[in-house]
Amino acid sequence: MKSPEEMAQLVFSRRDAYLEEITSRRKAVWRRASVITAAVLCTAILGVGGVLAATLDIGALFRSVFSSQQGNALSEAQNTYIETHMADIGDSVSADGYTVTLKGALTDGTTAHILVDIVGPEGIDLESVSPGFDLTMKGLCYEDQHGISSVGATFLHLDDHDGKANTVSLNIEYNVYAMPGSNFTLADGRSRTLHLADIGYVETEYPYAFRHVAEGPWVFKFAFTATGNSETELLQSPISGSYSQISGKQVKATIHSVMMKGLSATVYYTLDAHEVQEAGDFGAIRFVMNDGSELFAYPDKAGQTAEISNGELIPGSNCHYCTYVFPAPINSDDVDTVYIGESAIKISHP
Repeated sequence: MKSPEEMAQLVFSRRDAYLEEITSRRKAVWRRASVITAAVLCTAILGVGGVLAATLDIGALFRSVFSSQQGNALSEAQNTYIETHMADIGDSVSADGYTVTLKGALTDGTTAHILVDIVGPEGIDLESVSPGFDLTMKGLCYEDQHGISSVGATFLHLDDHDGKANTVSLNIEYNVYAMPGSNFTLADGRSRTLHLADIGYVETEYPYAFRHVAEGPWVFKFAFTATGNSETELLQSPISGSYSQISGKQVKATIHSVMMKGLSATVYYTLDAHEVQEAGDFGAIRFVMNDGSELFAYPDKAGQTAEISNGELIPGSNCHYCTYVFPAPINSDDVDTVYIGESAIKISHP
């Protein structure tokens, strides 16, 4: 029998391997993004500051990003989703010698994609260090300050192909997770304030020191397109099965609901007694489309839905959930089957 230390090492090694797989997929995606974006932009004219993507129509830029992430051309439904959900912004702010342009934003209410260009002083190398921001979004909760469980941001880099080291383009993937019972959504058309306090990066070698590049803030007031909080239930009835967690342990679980939006989906489930939730219990989930193509969604946020009233658990409110983020918009009408672990969910269309 393995010692507790050996078991811990096994769990973390498998977790790290899983996270490495996700990272590798994303790196491959963005290598494809740079190639496809180059093809799309090859006839563009350099704009002010030299950021090549700055001259591209925001809808075309989103289409380039998402088609690159999924690895093939977007469907008509995906293109329509982009056109109806995107906000074309184009505002620029300068501070500490750096100009930041908020080009556009798109959200399904939970997951948002925010496209940003950075132009630094001549002689500064931004391309090789993968910078990000100290980012906060104000105007999230409004009157209900308890409506949000957590937020998170990931900075994904696009090659702007302008040949200049002092410019960089980012896709900021921003996720907001509402508390159980909250009606909060980013897609309500209300004013938000994107507050970018500083630019910095983390070194790629141990001890992974943080390096400060520039001091802001760069502040933008904008609104996501008001599309509401539309979501679709994919399950007709609960399904039960055995699943392999990230640690490799097999657990029995019952999936009660799969709520799908355009850029994300949340799985609600319960585990058998004495089983313990792991972040991303089911690993990646696979969407098989009507045309036979596939998209993988990866876990971004896990937790429990338990609600408390007067210090006591509300009966029936306690189950696990995990929210998955898509590499590109998915229309539920285009989905044939969803695979969660080995369980296949055949999607019924009217």
